[in-house]
Amino acid sequence: MAKSLGNFFTVKDLLEKGVPGEVIRFVLLSAQYRQPLDWTENRVEEVTTLLTNWARLKRKSQEEGFISEDLKGIPDPRFVDALSDDLNTPKAISVLHEMAGEARLGGVQNPDSPRNFFATLKWLGFDLTGLLTPAIRVSVDAALNVASGAGAAAGIRTASAVGSAVASAAGHAAGKATASAEGADVALVDRVNRVVQKRAEARRDKNFRLADAFRDGLAEAGVILEDTPTGTDWESAEIDAAKLKEVEAL
Repeated sequence: MAKSLGNFFTVKDLLEKGVPGEVIRFVLLSAQYRQPLDWTENRVEEVTTLLTNWARLKRKSQEEGFISEDLKGIPDPRFVDALSDDLNTPKAISVLHEMAGEARLGGVQNPDSPRNFFATLKWLGFDLTGLLTPAIRVSVDAALNVASGAGAAAGIRTASAVGSAVASAAGHAAGKATASAEGADVALVDRVNRVVQKRAEARRDKNFRLADAFRDGLAEAGVILEDTPTGTDWESAEIDAAKLKEVEAL
């Protein structure tokens, strides 16, 4: 590895390119300190999407009165236990995902869940507020050289005819389905379409917390939704089947 070969960079380099500091920190935390760090453009995209969805959840929790502006940074015991296991940050990140799910579905039933989740994030140094500004998305796109011709750089393109057929068979619930450049996995596309349909039904029933849970869960599975006047479109560089299964269980 050498800077002259283009495969070496510093945190300062990444910040100057426009990658948000919170995204860099999360990617670094996702690897156990004894293991090599897998830094890829796709990983930066995934983390940016994840943290942006958590930022939306934080804003919604504030609007509904579940957390306050002066929230104290106190870590959840489960998170501390994970870190106490030889600084097992991947395990700790897994706890954060679990807590995020609790926060999405907690609300009135468990008002402590949003507070516990965001207090833990604050203790880690994640405020998230800045991630909701349009400039952040532009900054990340520029850093990854995907501002123009985004599909190729992110490994995303229009799905194959087989993937489109599945979307059609699902009643066009997912609008324009897109998939990895490796080609559409029919079963996965079908499963995503069914979840998108369930989200649409939740929105029609005005169960917006459940609808948001579907959206955020899909984002964690690598599926990005876009609501349009004609329906909901989605795209994905790579679908995480295990995370998708968790969303299907909602």
